[in-house]
Amino acid sequence: MTASGASGPGDGQLAEQLDALRELTGLTSQRLAEKARVSPKTLSDWRSGTIPRDEESLLKVVRAAREHLRAKNSIPGTPETRRLLNDGYWERLYRNAKSARKNAVSHVAERAQEVYAGLDPQQQKAVPGILLRLVAVGEDAEYALRSAREEEFATDQATEQDVQEVLQAFTKSGVLVRTGDRIMLSHVALIQAWPDLHEWVQAESGALAIHQELADAARSWEQLDRNGSVLFHGAMLERALTLTEPGRHFSLNPTERAFVHEGTRLAVRRVRQRNLVIAVLAVLLVAAIGAGMGIFVQGRTVTRQRDRAVGIRIANVATTMRRTDPATAKQLAVAAAALAPGSHEARNALITLHSQWEQYVYRPRGLDETWKRAVDGTGHLMVYARGDQVRVADVDARTVAASFTLGAEPGQDIADLSLSSDGRQLAVGLRGGTVGLWDTATGRREPTAIRTPVPWPVPRLSPKRTRVLVASSGEAKAVWDTSSGKPVLTLPSHTDDAGTAFTPDDRYLVIARDMTLEFWDLTTGTQGTRHPPCGSLPVREAS
Repeated sequence: MTASGASGPGDGQLAEQLDALRELTGLTSQRLAEKARVSPKTLSDWRSGTIPRDEESLLKVVRAAREHLRAKNSIPGTPETRRLLNDGYWERLYRNAKSARKNAVSHVAERAQEVYAGLDPQQQKAVPGILLRLVAVGEDAEYALRSAREEEFATDQATEQDVQEVLQAFTKSGVLVRTGDRIMLSHVALIQAWPDLHEWVQAESGALAIHQELADAARSWEQLDRNGSVLFHGAMLERALTLTEPGRHFSLNPTERAFVHEGTRLAVRRVRQRNLVIAVLAVLLVAAIGAGMGIFVQGRTVTRQRDRAVGIRIANVATTMRRTDPATAKQLAVAAAALAPGSHEARNALITLHSQWEQYVYRPRGLDETWKRAVDGTGHLMVYARGDQVRVADVDARTVAASFTLGAEPGQDIADLSLSSDGRQLAVGLRGGTVGLWDTATGRREPTAIRTPVPWPVPRLSPKRTRVLVASSGEAKAVWDTSSGKPVLTLPSHTDDAGTAFTPDDRYLVIARDMTLEFWDLTTGTQGTRHPPCGSLPVREAS
């Protein structure tokens, strides 16, 4: 977060006159800025008390206002209002405001030097690292200001107490300003006005942009639970490592230092892996040369037999690990097919891995097999629940998209879960017979509470989330309305062990039993037609 600095003496009059000029023209700030061909943000900055960078931009606004009034034949006649259209008046006003700002900044710079001189040596040693963290490289290689939270200033070169005392001393003297939980320099001109700060910035000018990238990346890394995918590597890591060299004014905080350390560890690990691959390739090369000699001596038959045996072993390994590491298993299956073409094991591995749904394995950190699970109709969203805790996981992104608590009463253990086809609603069967509905995006519980006579209810939501089928071992199945919380259908006992499914429009419940399909109308609660199943398989197996 960067800024141009706080306002000073003389800025207020300039802002007031700009408001008066705008009111005189009757134009909005946006329209006046368009006529003057300056950025609307620039005009907004001036009116908020920030002196413009150049006098010419200010005069453009005055001339645009004058041309607008002249086109309307409404040039004011009073001296007070006519001077608002005079270039000379604005030039004097600009110079006065700029001079007042310069004097104010010089005074703050003197106070900064006094405060710095009054600190003890250990605290003085921490000052460059603290202040350089508040300087950024802006547009056109000019210096700008950035804000930082108080916890970002902690380093291994200064104690927390020293950092607190330095920040307090500079804030009290007006060198630093606080806005909410963020701290920044009071004005960008301090970089030039305070000789010591100017010297530190000049000495570290090449590292400012590097540190800004490092600070942003380290903060994102921490927010993403230290995900290794955002770590620096290559040239970016080498640039970041220059900030850890001894004798620099920069000092990294624990998060940034850990970020660089983990990036270095990852780089070393990759080098080792690359060396290992080279070594393996070297071994394979030697083996290939030996195999070539073997081919020459023993003939092609021995080689084919050897390759076939290796391919079969690799195919068996691929089939074994297809659930734990599908991506590697597929590569091994292809390798096995290349080594043992036509073998039953290689062909079986290829077909099995090609037809299986699993592309990779993902389970949120901290969850184990004791958490109950439910998946939506697309397979992209999965919900885990245990006790009172719920985690909603985005399987594609491999992140936890939402977390919330059920707010259930003590003793209400979870019997089972059901996630709607679109993943928007979660039905939870609680011990005691209650089935609750929750919004997975907000974690808000729906007002409808379904109370069933089933002690351990097992819910199953319909595609459009208007019905929920509740079943339990040894109990009759029943369909409940999710809006009213009332039962709409209680199935006869002969359907307890039958397969069930809702139609896509939520109108019918289909029961697969023996060799027939029974359609139950959920609007009337009556049994509809019975149909034989399609094909020759038993109904339950087909469903």
